[in-house]
Amino acid sequence: MWGGLSGEEYVELMLAIMRRCRIVVADLSSLNANVVYEFGFARGLHKQVVPLLQRASRPFPPANIASDQLILAYSPREKGWPGATVHRCAAQVAIMKLASEMQAKTLASAARGPGAPLPTLSPGA
Repeated sequence: MWGGLSGEEYVELMLAIMRRCRIVVADLSSLNANVVYEFGFARGLHKQVVPLLQRASRPFPPANIASDQLILAYSPREKGWPGATVHRCAAQVAIMKLASEMQAKTLASAARGPGAPLPTLSPGA
């Protein structure tokens, strides 16, 4: 969210905004408690979350964040900053969407009727 709300009751406003978003981008480089809290809210709302992390960041995010997320690493010193990072972020979102669609298609084709044998996936699935 933004720093202008730091002294206000912002949770309801944050939730209202997040409910309307399709994607949430969170920079976890400093493991700021507010950002981690908002990251958790976004995950709880089943939003697509794209975590960012500066390459030089220490400590790394907790295992429950880092283990199941595709984290986009960046450096403000890299050539083309910040545009190149924005393009990689957009590509990552597109890849995640494609993977989700492919998974849903595979699972839909695995449906079976009562008493039918368990389905098998074709070699290319």
